[in-house]
Amino acid sequence: MYPQQTDLEVIVKTKKALLIGAAVLAIGLAWTAGFVYYANANAPAQVAAAATPDPTLEPSPAPSTEPAQPDKRALLGEVMTKSATYLGISASDLKTQLQSGKSLADIANATAGNSRDGLVAALAGIGDPKMIAKIVDRTITPH
Repeated sequence: MYPQQTDLEVIVKTKKALLIGAAVLAIGLAWTAGFVYYANANAPAQVAAAATPDPTLEPSPAPSTEPAQPDKRALLGEVMTKSATYLGISASDLKTQLQSGKSLADIANATAGNSRDGLVAALAGIGDPKMIAKIVDRTITPH
């Protein structure tokens, strides 16, 4: 059988077990502290890297609440077509009058039964109403 252990031997074995447990705990705590230190030491660099935009990437445009507008050439083409229809003249006659220096408002006011305001109303829905009015009044031009 097993030999009897004295009280002193039990105490010595218990102290050894406690010392080994304390050593394992200390090593675990030291390892954890080192890991936390290392992770925090690199965090500012990671945050700075995340905050610095990549110069090779173009920023995406901010989402707009405005409806998409057609390009300028398409918009002017639609203005010309609808204006000629409203005025009751051909697109080529309208173009000739515009090239002579008249505005759409001048042509509308000179055409029997039509007006500048009627033309602006006929062009409603093509684009921004203020921009359409400026095109009709020729305060902005295709160029």
